[in-house]
Amino acid sequence: MPGAELLNGPSEIFHDEEEYYRERTMKSMAAESIIPSGTFSPTADPNFRENASVILQAKIKRVEKVKFGKASVLHIVLKMAGLEFDTFFDDGVLPFAEEGNVISAAFTAVGMMIKEEEK
Repeated sequence: MPGAELLNGPSEIFHDEEEYYRERTMKSMAAESIIPSGTFSPTADPNFRENASVILQAKIKRVEKVKFGKASVLHIVLKMAGLEFDTFFDDGVLPFAEEGNVISAAFTAVGMMIKEEEK
């Protein structure tokens, strides 16, 4: 499956799909959906400031705490329509995140898409 790294923006988290459809604020989005929302130069102007971002609704596949010296972050793997995304959250932002939850968030995309056989 392809994957990419995403850095999180504002987010909502739901216990499962049922709660997502009942409680979400973006009423028209499916529990697994993505909207590219970045800005890119139509003329490949090197002075244009690009912003690779997406609005993503996805299921949490895996959560793990990763240590960086004294600090730690949450590495959360999201599953959406056959894709997997590696996301990183400040430890404490989503302390209750667990497998099976649905997350709705705006993300800045960094890195590149990787096919499963290339991992």
